Formats: sequence, C-alpha cells, structure tokens
Amino acid sequence: MSDELEAPVSAAQSAKTSYQPSFFANTLGWSGTHCAVGSFEKGENAQNKVEVLGLDSKRQLYKRGEANVPFPVTKIMYAPRSGEDGLFATAGHTLQLWKTTDSAVECVKTLTNTRNSRNSTPPPLTSLDWSSDHNKIGTSSIDTTCTIWNLELGKVETQLIAHDKAVFDIAFSNNANLFASVGADGSLRLFDQRNLDHSTIVYEITPAAPLLRLAWNQDGNSNLIASAALNTEGITALDIRRPGVALSYLHTRNAAANSFCWAPPGSEYANHVMVGLEDGTTVMWDVQMLAQSSMLKASPRYAFDAGEPVQSVVWDQRSADSIAIATGSSIQVVPI
Repeated sequence: MSDELEAPVSAAQSAKTSYQPSFFANTLGWSGTHCAVGSFEKGENAQNKVEVLGLDSKRQLYKRGEANVPFPVTKIMYAPRSGEDGLFATAGHTLQLWKTTDSAVECVKTLTNTRNSRNSTPPPLTSLDWSSDHNKIGTSSIDTTCTIWNLELGKVETQLIAHDKAVFDIAFSNNANLFASVGADGSLRLFDQRNLDHSTIVYEITPAAPLLRLAWNQDGNSNLIASAALNTEGITALDIRRPGVALSYLHTRNAAANSFCWAPPGSEYANHVMVGLEDGTTVMWDVQMLAQSSMLKASPRYAFDAGEPVQSVVWDQRSADSIAIATGSSIQVVPI
C-alpha cells in the first residue's frame, strides 16, 4: 500500500467473500444479492460473457447463470431499485437489458443507436448510466456522441455530439434532465435535456489529457461530481456550481484510479466516494468534509487491499454495508 494511505486496512480484509470467474472480469454491478460481471477478452476468436452471481445466506458467492456476448463489456449496471428479476444493463457494441431467472441470464431488449443502425457493427459504447428515476439510460461512444434512451418507449430521447473526440463516460444527476460526460478532449461537460443549445464546460484538465471516468453524487450534496484522467494518480472532485475549479484532489501516490463510485442514496456514507486503484487498494474519502475544511489533499478514512489491480468497484445499491470489487481474476465482496 502507498505510504500516503494512512488509513488502516479494514478488519473486513478477513471477512471478504471471493469468486474466480473463468474470464477477465472488467466491470461489475451489485444490488442486494445480485452481482453481474462482464468480461473484456480481446482477439479474433475471443468469447466474451456476462455472468450473474448470487449471494447465499452464508454470504458466499455462487454462479446463477451466464450468457455469451459478441464484444467486450465496457460497463454493467443494475437498475435503481432492481427487483427480484435483477434487471441490469450492459454496454458493448449495443445497449442491452437483461434479467435473471432461477437458471438463466436472458437478454430482454437490445437497443442500437439509430444513427448507426445500418452498420453491421456499430461504434462501440464506452459506458452507460441509469437515471435515478429508472426511466432513462445514457450511453457514451467513441464516435463523439452521447445518447439518452427512453426505456418505456424503447427509443432515443436525445442524441448529440458531446465532445470533439471520443466520449469515455456519462453520468446522470439525481435530476434526470441533467447529465455530464468526459472524453478524450480532456473536458467534463454538463448538459440539460431541456436546453441542448449549449453545454457547460465544468472542468478541463491541464496539461491536456483524456478524462476516462466520471461519477455524480446521488446523495447529500448533489452538486458533487468526480472524474479521473489517464495516467493520473487519484481522482478530482468538483462542484458543478464552480466551473473550472477543483474542489479536492483525492491523491494516491503512484496509483492511478481505475474505478470509483459514490455511496448509494439514503446511506450513512453520504458524500463519500470509493476508489479502486491500480496498486490493488480500494480507498474511501468523505468529500464534503474535505471541502468544508478547505483541504485540497488528505488521506482516506478507509482502505482495503484486494491483492491485485482493481478493475471495478461498486457499492451495493440497496445498502452501503458492502462493496464489490473486480480485480480481473476475482470478484470480492467486502463488508465495510
């Protein structure tokens, strides 16, 4: 662990539950007793999969089902307040919605960007986000666009060229009309579906570098947003009311941030962000506390060592009592 991570490794280290998938685990979603994992296998003969795990009464992970997908899965996410069918979405070459039965993982809907529907292979989607009201999914793409899908109607609600270069991530506010995106042009941009004549550039990294990840706080201070840049240590927290100004640098020495997420709504960890790092650690910061104390850099209040680089970290959407971590070779569920 980096010598800047002064927070003690959690006692949950010995209480974790592990599962080894048969593929490289790139992304995962976590909701109650459901855990969905997406692979990222490259090559002409590569076979990618979506695998759904369950959590039994002894908190052990077990395989519930799997499905083959033609392209690597770049993002996987459960619907807010997902029910027993475990509805979740994946981004890859298209946007797909899935549900889980007792013995199978079933694709219930495939949504293809209408702009690219005539192409045999549409431009890959880089990420997705589900609106808090459950009615919309936003996707980002390497073709510079963001697309907002109306799930009830099964059609595109908004589609726009969002950046000058590839768009790498998208996130909704808790107001479903507002969304933000980051991309290869190094900017974080804010959009309002009620007025798409212009966007607001909330942040531009200096020196210029691609911004790869984005997450919007859904609980507590809904003006907080976080982003991570290519080959940059830690993440940057921002307040959208103060464009161009970093609120806090959540810094980790010699460890890039591969994944991060805010605590779920209604939890005791409002305004906390969990960050999975290239050095194998997962750390947590209270961003609101840092902002109130005017501290630009500080040590996290929680740390966990996964043993190898963290590819994805997600908080349980139904409870803040645990997180799930994908390290490539394993899935780990860790109580906080």
